[in-house]
Amino acid sequence: MKTDPKRCGKCGLVAGHNATTCGRPAPVKKGRSKTHCKRGHEFTPENTRIRPDGRECWTCKRMARSKADPVRMVWRQMIHRCHNPKSSNYANYGARGIAVCDEWRASFNAFMSDMGLRPSAAHSIDRIDNDGNYEPGNCRWATIAEQSRKKRTTKLSEEAAESMRRLRDACVSYEEIGRRFGVSGVQARNVCLRRQWA
Repeated sequence: MKTDPKRCGKCGLVAGHNATTCGRPAPVKKGRSKTHCKRGHEFTPENTRIRPDGRECWTCKRMARSKADPVRMVWRQMIHRCHNPKSSNYANYGARGIAVCDEWRASFNAFMSDMGLRPSAAHSIDRIDNDGNYEPGNCRWATIAEQSRKKRTTKLSEEAAESMRRLRDACVSYEEIGRRFGVSGVQARNVCLRRQWA
């Protein structure tokens, strides 16, 4: 029976070793633990990848990948809406002259080193200057509520939001509040419930 060249013929695990070296301790770099990685995960056959320069912990690699993947999606979408005319959002970004800086466009690692991991799933990338490019110094992670305050279509101010809440306290309907301030009833409701302009 032929075995997968990537799979060990002796133990059946994909651990970067073969039947000849199976069971033999993997090389360890000087100053490192022989049984655990630097983050404390145990080196087991299932969790270890043998490399020419030592061992690699699969748990650490999976953790790093799972944290970076949502950020990678943000990065791809950012490039897509700015540089692909077929994107449904191109009219609001690329067509307005908004671009992704060359360094970020060429390298996800450069983007990650400047932006870091996003603080939570509720955060997305935001340009500080709404007419500026996606580049270091003009981008941050922000929540929808933080971003809605500086949209081009925003018609409200902090004072208007407080006035809307006072009207609601006086039992004025959301539709009427929206009509008075030139926004939809839904937006008036969101403001009054502090989902926007909190």
